[in-house]
Amino acid sequence: MVDALSQSYNKLSELMQGSSEEDWEQLMLYQYDFYTTLCKDLNAEVSSDLSPFKTWNTSKDFIVGVFEEQESEEFYTDLINASVGEDVAIKLDVV
Repeated sequence: MVDALSQSYNKLSELMQGSSEEDWEQLMLYQYDFYTTLCKDLNAEVSSDLSPFKTWNTSKDFIVGVFEEQESEEFYTDLINASVGEDVAIKLDVV
């Protein structure tokens, strides 16, 4: 996914050049909010006919989530819980 978005990330970095630390922090929080919401929406529709995964041979515990290991353990857990739901994260033992 990073490769597919690299051109957009490069352009965004160019546009943000000279921005304050606070502006960069807000951008990162927006990005994480966007991705966790996208994951929750994809997970909610994973078995529907509209799902982009409908032709995939997925397991019953298939999930899409934000697993950002470079962040602190607390933030990592928050991102997983926000993207797949706390109950699912606990059930699948990913937090």
